[in-house]
Amino acid sequence: MDGFLKFVLILILIWFGFSLFFRYLFPRLLLYWVKRKQKKMMEQMGLNPDDLKENKGREGEVNIDHIPDKDKKGSGENMGEYVDFEEMDE
Repeated sequence: MDGFLKFVLILILIWFGFSLFFRYLFPRLLLYWVKRKQKKMMEQMGLNPDDLKENKGREGEVNIDHIPDKDKKGSGENMGEYVDFEEMDE
């Protein structure tokens, strides 16, 4: 009877260990492996993986790098000549 209880206890501990491994440790190991492969693939393509990590702002934030001059109004004087287009049957 003592051997049977020891067997059941070891079986329960092994099951508990596997469940903890696959719940907590396995996803982290898988994520680490995927990121390492992604970095390796980007280096093979000639991209710098560190450039993608830079977040210049929060998600949804708009940054304007160039502000056009206000004295240019875009008037129609220098825009060119209007040409009327008409389809022709051949």
